Amino acid sequence: GWTWDQEVSTRQTAQFGYHYEYLTQNIREGRPWPEELEWLRTKLVEDNIFQKTPDEMIATKLTPPQGFGAHVDHTQHFGPTVVNLGMSSDINVILIDWENGRYHILRSERRSLIILEGDARYKYAHAIMGGFDDEWKHHIYARGIRISLTLRNMILQRDAEDSQ
Repeated sequence: GWTWDQEVSTRQTAQFGYHYEYLTQNIREGRPWPEELEWLRTKLVEDNIFQKTPDEMIATKLTPPQGFGAHVDHTQHFGPTVVNLGMSSDINVILIDWENGRYHILRSERRSLIILEGDARYKYAHAIMGGFDDEWKHHIYARGIRISLTLRNMILQRDAEDSQ
C-alpha cells in the first residue's frame, strides 16, 4: 500500500505521476507510478478509453460521512478524458449541469469505471455528497470506506505550446 496525504480536508489522497496542488493549482512531480497498476494504464489505452497512456493518477479514500463538493476537473491542466475506477464500496456520484438546472445520479459500484468525456467532462460538475448512506432504486445502502483511482493526462505547458 501507500501512505495517504491529508492535503484536502474532505478526503485522503495519494497522487502519482504528477501532483496537482489544490490550493495553488501548481503542478509538480508526484510519486512514482505504482508498478502493480501499470496493467491498468495499458488496458485503458488498449480499450481505446485513452488515446495516450494516462500519466497522472489520484487515489482517493473517503470514509463516511466524507464526500466532496461539485467541481469540474481543471480544464487547463487535465486532458479531455477523466476515468474513475471505484475500488471498494458502492457510492452515488452526482453529475450537475448548473447551466440548465439538471442533475443525474450515477451509482459507482465496486470495480466499476466512470468515464467523463465531452459534456460529462466539461459541462457537468461531479460531486459525492457527504453522508453515511445513499438511496438507490428505492433502497437505502450504508456506505463503507471508498477507495477510487482517478486517471487523467496532464496538459503540460510544453504540450500546450506544441499544439499551437
